[in-house]
Amino acid sequence: MRLLTQASFGADDASIQAVRNLGLAAWTEGQFSRPQTLRRPYIEAAIATGAVGASESVYGIT
Repeated sequence: MRLLTQASFGADDASIQAVRNLGLAAWTEGQFSRPQTLRRPYIEAAIATGAVGASESVYGIT
């Protein structure tokens, strides 16, 4: 459960069962083999619109 708390958006029943079925190494490898999601456009838009909490220094965007 600690792994899921630290390596994901939290543990739910399905993810706990997946780790139990696959084992830690296989679950972790599966996470790394998934396609990346693009968050940068969202962050850049938040900064451009002055969204609360968005800043270049927080997200490392120059």
